[in-house]
Amino acid sequence: MLNTFALFSQNCDLRYSGYVLDIFDGQPQVKALVEFLDSEYKVLSDDKGGFTIEGICPGEYDLKISHPGCIDFFKKINIETNFSENIFVNHRINDLDEVFVEDLKQRKSSQTSIEKNFTQELIQKFSSKNLADLVGTISGVSILKTGTNIVKPIINGVYGSRVLIVQDGSKIQDHEWGDDHAPSINVNNIDRLQLIKGAMGLQYGSAVGGIIKITPLEFVPKDTLFGGVSGSYHDNGKLISSSFRLNKIKENGLFSRLRLGIKNSGDFKSPDYFLTNSGHNEKSGSFSIGNKSLKRMWDLGFSHFSKELGILKSSHVGNPGDVFRALDSDVPTVIKPYSRKILPPKQLTVHNKVFGNYNKYFKNLSKINFNYVYQRNRRREFDIRLGLSDEIPSIDITLQTHDLNIDYESKKTELLSWKTGLKVMVQDNYSDPETGVKRLIPDYLRTEIGGYFLTSYVPSNLFQLEFGLRYDYDFISAKKYYYIKTWEKRGYDNEFQNTIIRETSSGQYLTQQDLSFKNLSSSLGLNFFISEKINGIMNIGLISRSPSPSELFSDGLHHSLATIEYGDLKIKNETAFKTSLSFEKNKGFFKWNINGYISNINDYILIEPSGIDQISRGAFQVWSYRQTDANFLGYDFDYSLNIKKNIYLNGNFSWVWAKEKQNKLPIISIPPINFNNSLLLDNIFERISFSINHNYVGEQKRYPDNNFSATIFEDGNFVDKKVDISTPPKDYNLIGFSLNYNINDSINLTFDIENILNESYRNYLNRFRYYADEPGRTIIIKLNYKF
Repeated sequence: MLNTFALFSQNCDLRYSGYVLDIFDGQPQVKALVEFLDSEYKVLSDDKGGFTIEGICPGEYDLKISHPGCIDFFKKINIETNFSENIFVNHRINDLDEVFVEDLKQRKSSQTSIEKNFTQELIQKFSSKNLADLVGTISGVSILKTGTNIVKPIINGVYGSRVLIVQDGSKIQDHEWGDDHAPSINVNNIDRLQLIKGAMGLQYGSAVGGIIKITPLEFVPKDTLFGGVSGSYHDNGKLISSSFRLNKIKENGLFSRLRLGIKNSGDFKSPDYFLTNSGHNEKSGSFSIGNKSLKRMWDLGFSHFSKELGILKSSHVGNPGDVFRALDSDVPTVIKPYSRKILPPKQLTVHNKVFGNYNKYFKNLSKINFNYVYQRNRRREFDIRLGLSDEIPSIDITLQTHDLNIDYESKKTELLSWKTGLKVMVQDNYSDPETGVKRLIPDYLRTEIGGYFLTSYVPSNLFQLEFGLRYDYDFISAKKYYYIKTWEKRGYDNEFQNTIIRETSSGQYLTQQDLSFKNLSSSLGLNFFISEKINGIMNIGLISRSPSPSELFSDGLHHSLATIEYGDLKIKNETAFKTSLSFEKNKGFFKWNINGYISNINDYILIEPSGIDQISRGAFQVWSYRQTDANFLGYDFDYSLNIKKNIYLNGNFSWVWAKEKQNKLPIISIPPINFNNSLLLDNIFERISFSINHNYVGEQKRYPDNNFSATIFEDGNFVDKKVDISTPPKDYNLIGFSLNYNINDSINLTFDIENILNESYRNYLNRFRYYADEPGRTIIIKLNYKF
């Protein structure tokens, strides 16, 4: 009786109110259910995320907030007086079938950047191929090749150090400066992939081409185990590829990831002959563990990547006459039966990485991130060595890199947010002298210190503005030998005389090269509303980069490319002024996007052929680095036409034009016109989809004349011959077919045929186009199981 009287005498007119907001971007969570468990107190939040519960009796309550796509929020609260607070929830898809949160639903890095997001289905489709093959499926991206196995992306006509690949929060450091240095990444280990061009890309560095960003899956903290197993077989090369993916998540936020992958192939085959010594072996794996909560997130991980690949046998020749005959022949000079053996010339790359991340989230919608990455990349190139073991590499270089990144992000208001950060990198390159061969790249120590500031202003849904500023200081210290005749021929005796340490008995100078570079980059991005269906994006950028060590120091035979390369100590910073304008229609039965760009690049660094040199290990093309002012102009067009239910016509078109400013000559290695079309019948039968693809690559009509004369021995006499190393190959058409069968919700089978007509063709962007055709028809069978 007394207890009942006390209960009814309480003052039950207290009020609890606040707002339910997303912890990451501060967006209001509309119609979130706010309730006190085991009571009748409950209410839905309004269109601003606000809520108010009235008539509350004093006491302790268990608060629960739930919202579709959010992780349920729980908290004990003690109510003695009226009070208000903001509740921050983790807005993520809360369903196991959609644990891969950032698929088609993934958020853009910024509203003014030009971005391409790759779906899980597309990544899985290319799991047995290379990263550049995957990225090359979108407009504006071409592929630079060295034979069949070494591929790297070209974005808007530029490549190498102008394209950054970011994984685990830091740039991949794997001697990316070489045309034959493919990224040390297995597509099987990619969860999410984005291509970013715009102001917000300055967070990771200065890249006139763009940023290729690889990030892990976002996980829902619920007790679950999921993953997948896949396997594929290519009849051309008898390639076998398999992968295993495992993810373990606990409700307390603890998670772990495991990725394993292998690929193995023998010699590939063109329509008419085998490409001798074109096989490869690849192994990769990664493991990470971490914990995620509303207040913080941390993860630690390790990854391993190794690849052994053969270099086309016919690309290595013995004398100038052999070079001429190889370039003049329609078939390779060396053709042998199919083999899985990989013999010299070959290369072996091993890339190991250790990384750690720590994120701290604050209630004022700000967060701080600490990221450390250690990378060790060892690269060995094996040549055919007379009188010595072929197992002794001709190039053996180890690159060790320490990267520390600190980023702070704040959202002051709904209109204004900003982000800033600091980067410190220390890099040590060691070239093993035990090879017995002159080092292509010397030992060097490199230090980079940089910082950036990004801000975003959103006054309305009709207009958004973003600005980025970045500054980097780059210092390279190297000891390098130069033959005195070479030193004088290149004009170093005046400008670099004070760098000479001593003269050797073999007629060389030992020099100490201490070079510093300062880079200032900025970008302005605009996103503007045109109509309900069309919006536009404009980016204006100033982008500066330092020359790479290869552009400065290369001096000798680059075995994988079968070329002699010469750098230039006089090379300085490269600075690009780039403007791009994009229009997009993303609603209706006909969707499209067109992006045009203009780049004026001062002191553009390029490498081009300049002759033939005969050395002890044979005769090789000579390629030299130089600088020139250049203009780039181009546009990319994508479209998707929904012809009728489940039938789509998709395609893209790319065109790039480039020239040197002073002499008006074309730039070397610019992608020709590229036109892709695909007719997709999606689920035309139950669980079955198929598509027919057509790819047209035009003949590059604009190219520099780098032909030269060589004296060769022919019919008992020495004669001068013109070596045509410039003329691009003819245009070509490729037709492909793809069948996709979802056997059930867990098992998927795909059947692809590439180059159905077994077309013989050569690719202008393949450095080995001089010696052989591209691979012919390829049949691919792939089975994927997810659990």
